[in-house]
Amino acid sequence: MALEKAADEPDPATVHTTLMGLADNELGELQAVLALRAESNLMLGVLVEAADLTSADLLPPVKDRFNAAANHINKAAAILKNPETTKLVGQLVAIGRGSNNIFDLKQKEIAATKAGVDVVAQNRVLATEFAKEVAGLGQRSEVAAAGAVQASQAEIGRGRVVLITIALASLLAALLIGWFYVGRGVVRRLVGLQTNMKAIAAGDLAVDVATKGSDEIAAMGEALQVFKDNMAESNRLRAERIEGEKRASAQRRSEMSQLADEFHAAVGEIVQTVSSASTELEASARTLTSTAAETQQLSAMVETASGDASRNVDSVAAATEEMTASIAEINRQVQESNRIASDAVHQAEMTDGRINELSKAATRIGDVINLITSIAEQTNLLALNATIEAARAGESGKGFAVVAQEVKSLATQTSKATNEISSQIAGMQVATQESVGAIKQISATIGRISEIASVIADSVGQQGSAIQEIVRSVQGAAKSTSEVAGNISEVNKGANETSSASSQVLSSAQSLSGESNRLKLEVDRFLETVRAA
Repeated sequence: MALEKAADEPDPATVHTTLMGLADNELGELQAVLALRAESNLMLGVLVEAADLTSADLLPPVKDRFNAAANHINKAAAILKNPETTKLVGQLVAIGRGSNNIFDLKQKEIAATKAGVDVVAQNRVLATEFAKEVAGLGQRSEVAAAGAVQASQAEIGRGRVVLITIALASLLAALLIGWFYVGRGVVRRLVGLQTNMKAIAAGDLAVDVATKGSDEIAAMGEALQVFKDNMAESNRLRAERIEGEKRASAQRRSEMSQLADEFHAAVGEIVQTVSSASTELEASARTLTSTAAETQQLSAMVETASGDASRNVDSVAAATEEMTASIAEINRQVQESNRIASDAVHQAEMTDGRINELSKAATRIGDVINLITSIAEQTNLLALNATIEAARAGESGKGFAVVAQEVKSLATQTSKATNEISSQIAGMQVATQESVGAIKQISATIGRISEIASVIADSVGQQGSAIQEIVRSVQGAAKSTSEVAGNISEVNKGANETSSASSQVLSSAQSLSGESNRLKLEVDRFLETVRAA
């Protein structure tokens, strides 16, 4: 189906186009079906109304209403493009437009009824005139037979009896003709046809319609029989349509459930990825905090070592005037300085390695941030698709739209949080690079101290002739020691900044973990709303 195609399509533009085409095509067909139903009911009502009319003057407006409804139902049938529906619509229209349509038959019925009434009226007029003529003839006979009253009285009496009998017979014949021909042959059949029409209009399709004969009333009966058959077929189609609507509703619920399952499969994996990423980010932040603390400890140790070296150099400077007596002590102190310098170099190398690990951890955190940003964008896109589905669902999709809006808002908040974390990571990376540079300077300085200590050790045997050189070397060592102390201060400062940044990253990671849990809850509530729709 088009809805399944839209659900499987990853491109939002293609989804939108598919949904709009689905709305245009299927809504147009649905409107045509509704128009077909409404106009067919209207036509049935108009036909029943026409069957009940008793005046020919009322037929034209009723026929015009039937023709208008017929035009509308033909347009609806043309939209559906169903041959069976078009055939049934044609049969229904033929009842009011065919050669023996109900309007023409009703016109003939009204004319026949009027003709019967006119015949009865004419018979009554003729009987009255005949009675008058008989009365006049009797008067003339009395005048003509005035001379023979006695002889003709009996004849006149017989004549009166005969004339009265003839008049009564004529009147009786007229009444019998009106009763047997008009009453039974026309009126009774029309009344029966009208009764059948009312029963069919009330929904009783079990009545038997009289179709015997070859006159117009029989043709009206045949048309009514066709109308009854069409109405029965319409009821059958209505029942099938209701059943189809039930099946469509069940299928729609199944599709919505399937869509919810697919959404759960996609978004559930995304939420799980976000949760895992937030957990990994939190672990990385904790590692970063621990590394920063170790860096502070190492910088404190190096600072202590540099202080020791400075004090040793001061001791050497104070002992230059007593060089002869303290050669052994100077040699020991030089060896101790060399050892401390070696330890400091080793510690600086370890610190440099841990700072590099810290930089790599910051890079991995940046990758995790990019993944979270991508997940937030995909969640935002899914929320947009859900909003489009809710708009198509109308009133039943309002809850769906609210949850989709909350998911979209949560995705926006996640994007903002990742941007903040990215800024903190960038600051941490800058501080890390500065710490790396400071550590390298410390390593170089301690290397120089080690070289100077070696030179001092080599020069111990020549103390007598190189006192001034020793003094200059001690001064250089003091200067280098000051540089070491300054560099150690910079390292300590960078370690403090790294610790602050790592604390912020840890806080952001914990916040992101909480937001990922909230996102999971919102997605579960959203899926429950979709399945309940």
